[in-house]
Amino acid sequence: MKLIIQNGKVVATATDEYNEAGEFITAPEDYDPEINYNVVNGELIVPVPQVVSMRQARLALLDAGLLSQIPIAIDQLEGDDKLRAEIEFEYGAIVERNSPTLSAVLLALGQTEEQIDTLFWEASKK
Repeated sequence: MKLIIQNGKVVATATDEYNEAGEFITAPEDYDPEINYNVVNGELIVPVPQVVSMRQARLALLDAGLLSQIPIAIDQLEGDDKLRAEIEFEYGAIVERNSPTLSAVLLALGQTEEQIDTLFWEASKK
């Protein structure tokens, strides 16, 4: 199967015999048509979800063995940063990938930006 690409997105699929004008790539074996891939330099990239529910986030943290460490990481913060993290974690309905509070908490646990992205991918599946 081939994937027809326009503006960095997969817009359609075609048979392997497809050779029309335009940009296309061969679909990898693990291609999932339900994922809204970006295409960069001919490679499929799964975009990092930017928002997940708090339920999804907590399940991903549980599966990663980090959920019980969140209160410890929050306690390491000071002043308004600590209060903000407590409020977001206890009362927030969603978790945003670009949240400075989230980054501070997860970085305090030793998570890298790439690991945080992986947590969001995993959370989005729950």
